[in-house]
Amino acid sequence: MTSSTQPRLRSPRFPVLTTKLLAPPARADTLERAAVDQRMSDGLAGRLIVISAPPGFGKTTAVVNWHRTIADQGWLLGWVALDAGDNDLARFLTYVVHGFGVLGEDFGDDTLSLLESVQQSGWHVPVTVLLNELERNGQPVILVLDDYHEIVEDEIHAALTYLIEHLPASARVVITSRTDPPLSLPLLRARRELSELGPDQLRFTADEARAFINDVMQLDLTSAQIEELERRTEGWIAGLLLAALSVSDAADPETLISAFGGDHYYVVDYLAEEVLSRQPEELQRFLLDTSVLDQLSAQLCDAVTGADSGAETLARLDDANLFIVRLDQRRSWYRYHHLFGEFLQSRFRREEPERWRDAHRRAANYYERERLFHQAIDHALKAGDHERSAGLLAETGMRTVNAGRSATLRRWFAALPDELIEQRHELLAIRIWMLMMDRDFAQVTRALDHAERHAGDAVVEQQGGALAAARVALALLTGDPDGAVRLGEQALTELAVDEVGVRSNLTVHLGTAYRMRGDLAPAIPLLTEGMALCEQDGNKPAWLIAASQRAIAWMTIGDLRLAYDAFREVIAIEADLGLTNLGFAIASHLGLAEILREWDRLDEAEEVLARALAVLERLDDGEQFGTRLYGALILIRVRCGQEDFEGALAIADQAMRDASQTDLSAWEFERAAAFRARVLIALGRIDEAQLWANSIPPVDLPLHSTREITYQILVRLHLAQGRLDEALQLIADARQLADESDLRRRLIELDVLFAVALEQAGQRTAALRSLDSALSMAEPDGYLRAFVDDGPLLWPLLLDLRQARPAGARWSTTYIDQIIAAVGLPQGQLEPAPPPAVIAAGATVEPLAEPLTERETEVLALLAEGLTNQEVADRLFLSVGTIKRHAHNIYGKLGVNSRTQAILRGQNLGLLR
Repeated sequence: MTSSTQPRLRSPRFPVLTTKLLAPPARADTLERAAVDQRMSDGLAGRLIVISAPPGFGKTTAVVNWHRTIADQGWLLGWVALDAGDNDLARFLTYVVHGFGVLGEDFGDDTLSLLESVQQSGWHVPVTVLLNELERNGQPVILVLDDYHEIVEDEIHAALTYLIEHLPASARVVITSRTDPPLSLPLLRARRELSELGPDQLRFTADEARAFINDVMQLDLTSAQIEELERRTEGWIAGLLLAALSVSDAADPETLISAFGGDHYYVVDYLAEEVLSRQPEELQRFLLDTSVLDQLSAQLCDAVTGADSGAETLARLDDANLFIVRLDQRRSWYRYHHLFGEFLQSRFRREEPERWRDAHRRAANYYERERLFHQAIDHALKAGDHERSAGLLAETGMRTVNAGRSATLRRWFAALPDELIEQRHELLAIRIWMLMMDRDFAQVTRALDHAERHAGDAVVEQQGGALAAARVALALLTGDPDGAVRLGEQALTELAVDEVGVRSNLTVHLGTAYRMRGDLAPAIPLLTEGMALCEQDGNKPAWLIAASQRAIAWMTIGDLRLAYDAFREVIAIEADLGLTNLGFAIASHLGLAEILREWDRLDEAEEVLARALAVLERLDDGEQFGTRLYGALILIRVRCGQEDFEGALAIADQAMRDASQTDLSAWEFERAAAFRARVLIALGRIDEAQLWANSIPPVDLPLHSTREITYQILVRLHLAQGRLDEALQLIADARQLADESDLRRRLIELDVLFAVALEQAGQRTAALRSLDSALSMAEPDGYLRAFVDDGPLLWPLLLDLRQARPAGARWSTTYIDQIIAAVGLPQGQLEPAPPPAVIAAGATVEPLAEPLTERETEVLALLAEGLTNQEVADRLFLSVGTIKRHAHNIYGKLGVNSRTQAILRGQNLGLLR
């Protein structure tokens, strides 16, 4: 888009400002910067160019001037000038589509038609349609998202991440921002699809400073004076501009230059004072009054100032180049240079607080009339119009809670007085849930007590259900499932049937509490009921959480195949709703990884974990640490399955360091320490593991699921120390409880441990009987790692059972063959039968339908040496991602699901020496 192109506006939901879609016109008096232009041109080889620097580094100007140098290469330029009001998913995507509108009159119509329902249905579908439209159009286009630091909504970051990662070859995105945008920059950087320019690339060199001051600004300073200015401002473009403007009117430039000192931010404050004080009084008045605005037009300026001279004054400022940026050729829309605008606001607020508030009040009135509510709320808060702000917050706050946007809530609540919050029952409940998201449990408790004691009978009556649900959630998050069950059951009996929203959350929390304490008989129907209530209430995020918890319950019982299908269904629905990067169904991703690990599909489990942990890292919410810890613990078990015990220990050590700096519940911290002890046992560092055992509270029966891991690892420690009587007693007690609760997964794990302990105690017949029981329960759901992870003592038992299959055995020899194949011992130690997924028993080895490539054969050979993916990548000078893609292709061609099976299949086919 050239700066003179007028876009066609097609938003059905709200007015779209034309000026936000116009690139600022290039000025004839700007400095040519060949190095910056070349760096940006080189960035066209990738998908994304990020220009990230503090205000005043010339980010926008750099993009505008660069496009002049490449315009003859056929690249079209789309532009979106972002502001705080664009923190609405539908609004943001609408502007993105209009930004790409330079591709043609009808471009984006299909996408725009879908944006009406984006808040309900999610962004995934419209963004996919937009990508398809870009692919079909095929013209080379660059979309500039200017001032992206204004965007703070996670859902928008997720949508833009997906858009960038799937851009067709004809499209590029350029982002200017004061901070690095929270997108998938590491992934793009690793793929060499990201070009970055920061302060070091943007600041003026000494030669550029000299050319700017003497040629562009037409001053006549000596080389020494310019070098001093350049040194004191550190090449900061805005600082040099302000300095040049001050020096141009100074009677004694040498004295002015020598007065610069200290940090350049102080220098800018000094120069801004000098510039502002030199303007006529009426112009100073206009500058201060309108500094509260992110964008300036004659109509908006008149609404804030109460005058009718906006058009004339804006033209005057433009002619004087007084820190104002023209947004269109018609000279209708402008904005202040950010640095100058921030200075004006700071002075205005400090010296004339009442007038400053009134200007914000007028701006809020204007934006509310224009139905731009986000800007209206922000201006109303700054104006001190708390009643209006509180009303809007009461109406929209729970939706913000459900979306997980605690940072936005914190900002809004911080601006409201406590007495006003306590007068509105909706705000009390919203604030409590905000504190819950921040894991500020002490504050949550105080807020709940305060709400129930002091808010008044009417408030407690109206919000009693929401407050009770918050208490249940608090008990869950602090590791007290018994308390959560007690509170939840009581609250459900007191809650009105028609309070669907609160009832849905409460039912989900209660079902989760039952699941956490291992009482799954009531957990599953409660979670199923919670899902139905969430669907009735239209609360898709809570539905995803409930569905994930129900699948975890099935997995805990031992129904791996049922849980696997449920996890996949939840993940598919999450993707359809466009919520993939918001973490609502993250437990399903982690549960899926846990099942894949159990099925010995370790590489797949690692890939699922990597995606899930990347989402959690991007969310960067304190309340997500427990979930991140769960993912780390699964990854520890994956590393152990890959026999990378040192890598597993490094992950465990990091988890413990993170846990020590986070407000974790006691059971979360204990779980992290227990997994670290398990790795120490595998490494033979028994004395260190015993130190862990000495530090834990006694593990009493009946056994809660929150302490199940601790219990089993304590058994393994006793076995490693030869304390067989203690180990056998612990297993027997736990097995009886698991049998009474019909927890098949726990029974399988305990029976395997029992077999190992009995074999170690010389009780071969009893050990075989225990292993027979475990196999009978495990085969229908395909358990593998439950047998493989417990060491060489189990393997002779497996062979004995296979050779002398007892009458009435409820397992097949084929299943034992699969377990033996997963063990992956060298042929000299054990002759495993090939797994049925690879070669049927007794069948002739058939040649591959599609042979391995030379590179794939090379990768397979290195994997057979026991190298990790990273070590293979280093050996072949490739990326880890490339090695994983090769491994995926190898598995597909060999018809296997794991590294171990691939090696065995390769040996059978003669592909490995």
